[in-house]
Amino acid sequence: MIISYNTAFSNFTLHNGFGRAGWGIINALKDMGHTVGFDYHKAPVEVTFAQPEYFTKRKGVHQVLLTPWESTELPPKWLDKMHEADEVWATSEWVADVYRKAGVENVTKVYPHGIEKRYSPTLKTRKNGPLQIINMGTPANRKGSQEALDAFREAFDGNPKRAVLTIKAYQRSHVRWYDGNGRVRDPKELGNVRVVRNQFELEDLVKFTNQFHANVYPSWGEGFGFIPLETLAQATPTICTHDWAEYKKYIHLPVESDQVESPWQWEHPGLMYKPRHESLVEQFLRLEDEYNELAEKHFAQSLELHNEYDWRTLTATAFEDIFNEYA
Repeated sequence: MIISYNTAFSNFTLHNGFGRAGWGIINALKDMGHTVGFDYHKAPVEVTFAQPEYFTKRKGVHQVLLTPWESTELPPKWLDKMHEADEVWATSEWVADVYRKAGVENVTKVYPHGIEKRYSPTLKTRKNGPLQIINMGTPANRKGSQEALDAFREAFDGNPKRAVLTIKAYQRSHVRWYDGNGRVRDPKELGNVRVVRNQFELEDLVKFTNQFHANVYPSWGEGFGFIPLETLAQATPTICTHDWAEYKKYIHLPVESDQVESPWQWEHPGLMYKPRHESLVEQFLRLEDEYNELAEKHFAQSLELHNEYDWRTLTATAFEDIFNEYA
């Protein structure tokens, strides 16, 4: 069948989650034999994968709005826009629950993101040398890079022989620390922290992330959370908050959190999950003490994770009713 796909133009990229997920949807539908066109007005069904302000109501078309979200309240005007769609699909059960509690009456499906086969698992081992840990997400405040650095410094006490933290920033980083005189300092001044700001093509990024022993991602909230899913798919032990996670059963280094008022009400109104500093420190130390055992556990579960989050399987399940009615 023919399906129209709609999103913001800025989402046609492989450099952000919306873009990678969007191409995952499109490629899965094409792989199943369907035709997908951007904003194709002759299609009987249209899927808009974007925030609600990018949704446009059209007559005579069955319209699905698929959108993620990260806090417990919706931005202004979202509710009305979401009710214009015939169906609203959420990216996780947590997101679907947020929508229903906010008054969205047409939530019909949870359509999680899939994992691409390029994120193939590798059994990680640590013999000699420091733990090599990566953090990704800055400059987005909610992704917890500052919290990761603060806990890392306490856990490893600046010792580069125990662990090195690489902060992979998207163009710029807001992460900082304070010296004994209360002055703001750059993390790259620390002996066991480095900041990488250069951008990678996707294949190079996959190779880059796969060289690390572990990932730390203490996010305050995710509409789905591609970054930890991708490192878990690579069999990389991943320290992560988990209350929002659709795939929490795969997280063996969970960071406890407290649901608090969002510090970024203008961007994420309502409540979010503040990672507990002491829990982050505890999981860093556990990573150090139990590394090879944790690496084996993550490698052992990687095939199950790839099977459960296969793009084609997830897409066939989500679109089954659409195919039956409109194909």
